[in-house]
Amino acid sequence: MHTYSTDNPLRPKVLGLFGLISYLIVSILNSLMPVLQENIAGFLPTSPLTWGVVFGLIFKGFNSRAWNWDIFRDIELVKVPDFNGKWTGYYATSSQDVPQSKIKQDCTVEGDLTPVKAELDIKQDWRNICVHFDPVTSSSSDSCAASILTQDGYWPSLTYQYKNEPYPESDEDMKTHDGTADLDLKQEDGKQVLEGHYYTGSSRESYGKLRFERMTEDS
Repeated sequence: MHTYSTDNPLRPKVLGLFGLISYLIVSILNSLMPVLQENIAGFLPTSPLTWGVVFGLIFKGFNSRAWNWDIFRDIELVKVPDFNGKWTGYYATSSQDVPQSKIKQDCTVEGDLTPVKAELDIKQDWRNICVHFDPVTSSSSDSCAASILTQDGYWPSLTYQYKNEPYPESDEDMKTHDGTADLDLKQEDGKQVLEGHYYTGSSRESYGKLRFERMTEDS
């Protein structure tokens, strides 16, 4: 996983708040430590707690789990959507070398683009994200940088840069290449949808559309 940027200006203030809370906790506990050790000796550490340890525990708990609690979203400490999980759908590509067996038959797209079945597997926490793109063709890609925008009046969007690696059994003309994907998060018929477009670097020079639906546990 790698870090991602966001347009929420409260991020640095949240870290500052964690620092203040850690300082207060350390000050209170260390002042009470002599009294507590007299009553429950053997169950408490003999050395004073440090600010770094308490801050690290608070940050780890928030970064991995608490960031997604409703209370923090209600007060807008966290505004980024939770993209975690598997998304299934397709990419419609301008590439002309897609084998007929790989084309998604139950899908119609505009223009000369060819739809190909694909999945996204996204892992995310408060600071980090990884987007793994897995088509049924001869390569896959992983994100290396990302940003999430949440400004009012726009769809929440996920934009990421990726590196595509061909499988060992791929054709010789398949080469490692870079690209960018830009996805909007929407609600359609009660389903969460990621929809947008992508384009690749000069070594591949292809572009197209992307559409994925979040898979539910019973999908």
